[in-house]
Amino acid sequence: MENFCAIIRRNFPDINIQSIQVLGEGRMSIAFLVNEQWVFRFPKNKEAGKDLEKEIKMMPKLAEQITIAIPRFQYVGKQDNGLPFVGYKMLPGELLGEEEFPSLPITEQRLIASQIAKFMKELGAFPVDNARQLGVPEVDLCKKFTNLFEQVKEIVFPFIEPDIRKYVTSRFQMYFNRLDNFNYSPALIHADLSPDHYVIDPKERNLTGIIDFGDLQITDPDYEYTYIFEDCGEDIACYVMQLRGVDDIERKLKKVSFFVTASHLATVLEGIEREEQTLIDEGLKSIRLEMEKR
Repeated sequence: MENFCAIIRRNFPDINIQSIQVLGEGRMSIAFLVNEQWVFRFPKNKEAGKDLEKEIKMMPKLAEQITIAIPRFQYVGKQDNGLPFVGYKMLPGELLGEEEFPSLPITEQRLIASQIAKFMKELGAFPVDNARQLGVPEVDLCKKFTNLFEQVKEIVFPFIEPDIRKYVTSRFQMYFNRLDNFNYSPALIHADLSPDHYVIDPKERNLTGIIDFGDLQITDPDYEYTYIFEDCGEDIACYVMQLRGVDDIERKLKKVSFFVTASHLATVLEGIEREEQTLIDEGLKSIRLEMEKR
């Protein structure tokens, strides 16, 4: 922790660090709470650094049209390894978390869902050409999931049961066989709208902010529902679609359910790549639960 304090002081000598604690840590980055009010986030690798550079360019522009609180980087510095890091005033409220959302009363779930719908509308209205010029990548989902399926067949299929292989194959076929799944106008999306990134007022229980814009991308706007579906449930995903006036909701929910399946498979592949059995088990458990429900 002293190393990070030194980096902050070296970049910003005016900051008097009186307290510092780990706020959160993942594979890609680590965040600290400084002086009980400032969040400093440090990417751990080049991929995360590239995502942060994208955020550094995009966040000031997004702040002009998104009404809910989002991080506003007031400090942008460079680590000793050349990777960037940022500091911003902690958003008011507390993180909700994916495990807590399902236990909320339906009235609170729907209130948060309505605010998510508004956020999605505002973010999706950002000009795609401007986002491209600012370095936001465009993701071709057909290509992405074609590559994913090839990896799954090569790496995952050899050690899973035949019934899981059959199920996974049917899921990809369902997605690829519907040509209308690829008939969309690309839009800017957050791409990780899990409750882990919802900041809420602990008393009013409403949404006060959204964090973690590192996955910003231009793609099929329906992909934005992936983690809403996975972590908040199909009913809430459907409700958000209704609020946004989405056409052909039943078909699109089926498409989003495939995105969730693909997310579980990506977790399995990540676990194999990192040699982390917990990730492998987590992904396969989710796939088996899916199979039981269908």
